[in-house]
Amino acid sequence: MALTMDDVWTILARDFGNYVSDGGVTPITFPFDNGYTPISGDVVFHTLVNDPDLQPGINANLRTRGKNPDIYDCDDYAITAKAKISSKGFADSNNVISLDSPYCVGVIVTINHIVNFSIDAAGNVWIIDFLYGVFYNFTQQGNQSAAWLYGGSVKLIFV
Repeated sequence: MALTMDDVWTILARDFGNYVSDGGVTPITFPFDNGYTPISGDVVFHTLVNDPDLQPGINANLRTRGKNPDIYDCDDYAITAKAKISSKGFADSNNVISLDSPYCVGVIVTINHIVNFSIDAAGNVWIIDFLYGVFYNFTQQGNQSAAWLYGGSVKLIFV
């Protein structure tokens, strides 16, 4: 079942409305497509963890080698991860399954950090947080695992 733009708006407002500085998600949420294909957290996790460009610890590896960790940090990871899942959707639509719309994977920008998210068929929002090395169901766990939200509010969400 595809998610409409209205579905995505409603889910994001439900889960992140309290974390937006102006109290509402609408002004800063951008679903760019007409609809989205839900994608399970497991598929997102396995796609990213098995990709050499997205291995956990890349940033820490730069630090231990005395390199500047800004070379590949949260913003670089989030954009790369979004692109990799979009690319997977394109490949899946040609090879495995017929997608009517892109996978529902996006980026959340806060004042201090950037993370990825996906939305599954049950309407759960999954967070992929490169810097803290966590992957969890935000809809069910809320902000108890959301170190990326502390000290800042959501500034932009795009899908």
